Parts: sequence; structure tokens; C-alpha cells
Amino acid sequence: MTIVVDTNDEKILEQIKKQLNRLIDVLIVADFTKKEHVERELVLAKVSCPAKVKAKLTTVLNKFQAKLIRRKEDIAIIEFTGVQQDIKELLNELNNFGIKELVRTGKVAIAS
Repeated sequence: MTIVVDTNDEKILEQIKKQLNRLIDVLIVADFTKKEHVERELVLAKVSCPAKVKAKLTTVLNKFQAKLIRRKEDIAIIEFTGVQQDIKELLNELNNFGIKELVRTGKVAIAS
């Protein structure tokens, strides 16, 4: 699990790290604040997709390298993995089709 903390306060960050280390199931707490790392987030979106807009949706998906996981009747399920800004831009475009449902993982990260 990845927990993202948005703070510049070292005391708060240290307190969070100490509390996480006390949890029994935690094996390692890694602080990537000052390390080079890669982070991503996964989004699954269910959008309205009648046949007449399928080509437009495909163009949007290709632009973002998103995947069409399933299309059934007038609904398409899309998968996209990326950084927050790219997700925001994709969701803005998907709003034009009508987002019916959306789930996001939150950030995951690994040192590079």
C-alpha cells in the first residue's frame, strides 16, 4: 500500500513514519521525498458509448494510450495508468461521453 503525505513539516512526517512502523503487518516504510522515484495511479472508468461515438472515444483513448477493456451495449470500460495530471486530462475528455462510474487506486511508487 502506498500512503502519500503532502507536508513540508518534518515532525509530522517523522510521526507518521513512526506510527506506520508500529503496525504489525508493515515490513518496510520507505520515504521517497528526497529520492528519485516513479509514481503511478490506476483508473477504471465506465463511460457511455453508443455506437455513434465509438470512433471519437477510440481517438481519445489512443491519445492517452488508455485501454478499452470491455464494450457492452452502450457502455465502455476504460483502463488507464498514469500520473495525476494525465489522469485529470483524460477524465476531462471522458466527461464529454458521460462518466457513469469511476474507481482509482491512489498513487503507488517505487524508487528508480
